[in-house]
Amino acid sequence: MSRREETVLHSLRASRLPAHLLRLGPHRAVAELEVVFAAAVLLVLAIVLSFVSPFFLTGDNISNLLVEAAVLAIVSFGMTAVIVSGNFDLSVGSGVGLTGVVCALAMGATDSITLGVLAGLGTGCGIGLVNGIVVTAFRVPSFIATLAMLVMARGAALSITNGQTLIDFPPGIASFVSSEFIGLGIGVWIAFAVLVFFFLLMRYTRLGVQLYAVG
Repeated sequence: MSRREETVLHSLRASRLPAHLLRLGPHRAVAELEVVFAAAVLLVLAIVLSFVSPFFLTGDNISNLLVEAAVLAIVSFGMTAVIVSGNFDLSVGSGVGLTGVVCALAMGATDSITLGVLAGLGTGCGIGLVNGIVVTAFRVPSFIATLAMLVMARGAALSITNGQTLIDFPPGIASFVSSEFIGLGIGVWIAFAVLVFFFLLMRYTRLGVQLYAVG
């Protein structure tokens, strides 16, 4: 154990933390404390906002917040696998933008939601494939490779749309996006399904174990 780790462990012991945290080791204990701290901040923020606005803790507002966070959650689940493997992906934001553009154009051209979704998935997989090849085959650091992809994906999205908003969608897309199940938007359930998929992938598959081993 290095001197820095000994110092951290000594500080944790002096802070009178629960015994189960101390048994985790300095790095794991600090990580656990960060999770607890983040949860505490969110709780305090929710309490404050509930006093500031009487509409914050209403069912409709919570449902809207969950729907708005669904896309970010889906991206975060994929990013978790990247970070666990010891890499970074700076291109996720631009990748989501380009994927959305391709998806919208495909829906408008074919008048099919299914084909649009497949086109979007193919675009996202293509971006990830290029990033993976550049990082693994050409030994380019993930920070540099994904930074370049960020610029290319953003430029491609702006070039394709010419900076304009896309409005040509199939008639059924609005009802699908706004549909609900047990009081929650369909996007929330999609995000939950992706969460379950990544949990099983990282916990019970060989690929998940390999990602942890690499990172």
